[in-house]
Amino acid sequence: MKRTLLLLAACALLASCTETVYKEYETDLVGNRWQKNDVKTFNFTLEESGVYDIAVDFSHVYGTQFPSVPLKVVLVKPDQSRETVDYLMQLRDGEGNELGDCTGDYCDLREPVFTKKELKAGNYQISVAHVFDYEFVPNVLGIGVRVTESED
Repeated sequence: MKRTLLLLAACALLASCTETVYKEYETDLVGNRWQKNDVKTFNFTLEESGVYDIAVDFSHVYGTQFPSVPLKVVLVKPDQSRETVDYLMQLRDGEGNELGDCTGDYCDLREPVFTKKELKAGNYQISVAHVFDYEFVPNVLGIGVRVTESED
């Protein structure tokens, strides 16, 4: 009986988790500087139409001097239509506390940019650029994109 309850609990837990259908992460930032002309582009294919969440993964050095990084995220759909979102990625709260999951000198953030987005099967492209006031964002360790099935 106990074993059956544990099995049912595990199945319920797994059923409630969202499935990642695509993820990619780039760490090719020379000197941990994300240059303004270095637009990160990710291509993926959805095998099935459905409702998805698209998030940006962002890693930076703990204690970076800027509280936020302004981003421009462009989603190109299979029909070549585009959807653009201007997104302010908050690195710290109003009191200066890190918002990311920080371990040692590194902080990781995952920010949803598109949520509960109905997408058809096909090929997609996502571009992530910063629109920072300067030529580069310092202390950046990596940038990525993650597409998951939305929870009901």
